[in-house]
Amino acid sequence: MVEPEFTTVRRGAGRSVMMECRVLQANPSRILTFEWHFRGKVLSAGRLDSPGYVSSHRLPAVAADDYGQYTCTLQNEAGAGTCVFHLTGRALPPEFYFDTPSPVRVQRPWLYSYLLQWTQSSPEAADIITAYHLEVRQVDEGAWHSATVPLSGVVRSGDLFSHSISELIVPLAYDIRLSALTRFGLGETATRHIYYTDGDIFCGFEDNKMCGFTQYSTRNTTMNFSWVQLPAAQTNKGAHSHNSGLMGGEKEQFLWSHPRGQAVFIEATGKGHPWERAWLISPVYNSTRHVSHTSTLCLSFFFQRQSKNPAVPVGVLRLRVRSLSRRDVLLWSSGLRGEDRHWQPISVSFTPHGPFRLVFEAVRGSGTYGRLLVDDISIMEGFCHHAASGTVTSTARSRMAATRSRITILLLVLIVSFTQR
Repeated sequence: MVEPEFTTVRRGAGRSVMMECRVLQANPSRILTFEWHFRGKVLSAGRLDSPGYVSSHRLPAVAADDYGQYTCTLQNEAGAGTCVFHLTGRALPPEFYFDTPSPVRVQRPWLYSYLLQWTQSSPEAADIITAYHLEVRQVDEGAWHSATVPLSGVVRSGDLFSHSISELIVPLAYDIRLSALTRFGLGETATRHIYYTDGDIFCGFEDNKMCGFTQYSTRNTTMNFSWVQLPAAQTNKGAHSHNSGLMGGEKEQFLWSHPRGQAVFIEATGKGHPWERAWLISPVYNSTRHVSHTSTLCLSFFFQRQSKNPAVPVGVLRLRVRSLSRRDVLLWSSGLRGEDRHWQPISVSFTPHGPFRLVFEAVRGSGTYGRLLVDDISIMEGFCHHAASGTVTSTARSRMAATRSRITILLLVLIVSFTQR
């Protein structure tokens, strides 16, 4: 056995690179020969006498002709093992920035522009990035329109790049493809959707980045307890909404017709244990850049609980706000039991201390089946109009008068599904 059996090595032109093929296990243990090949030619060969049975090949300065696939074959009396190295100068995909304040700008009543922002993943791992290649089209329709986004200076890790995409038609949505351009050619591609939102920012979980949300669950879990994306047509509820495809009750008046949709859900399969937990965590939001650090914001969303037996604990959904410099603050918690097929509007006032994240925590109950659903999360400047349903902490409970200056953070569906066999 050898390692790596296959690996991609990224290196910019002019930089050195070392490729190593290592023996993990051999019987008989003595290795007889090694051979390095590139484009059908033997680069080096001989007996492998180095400690640890490692064969290496070094390029002191990578040139344009050096990119390609290298193989190292290690052979003894019983057979051979091969390591494959794919040397490339292609850049890794860009990482989209989802917290752009007010990215939509109306140019004319029927046209808008969108401010696209991104960072570059590990720019030092590939060739020098000279520009970005951008492609735009209407969602699932028509040909791609391409443009080159020029750069000035060296791309560093953490640099934030911006480009305004103009002449977009109100209210259409668009597919975006973005790749870094190096002397080696186009790098790997990042994709996402952008939407006309009339000044608001929302997330419909239509792209594979889940709007920058990350997840994790309790380490001692005995099942696959994680958040995944699922087309809304595969959920148990009927007509599609603008985002989730789930409609009913008071929430319906806030939605638009949409033929497609993605939902985010969590499902417990197999035996499992009650009180296991899973978290879905937003990216860092910097909405307080628009207001004083002591200004109050109103967090609103819709909540629904489903259960086969309302008397049996379904599970709990908790919402916390996480400041970068302070401990998590519990804003709201659902009850443990109950059944309500109608959407409940939830509104909670809170005062962030600088940039913050939203943390949704799902805690599994002891019932055989249960679902917790959340949709249409938004944040508005000022106190909330309506009190929340469920448990509101004293930290979050305060005056309920509101201004209508809206800072919508995201449009989100979380479907929390608990199923025990």
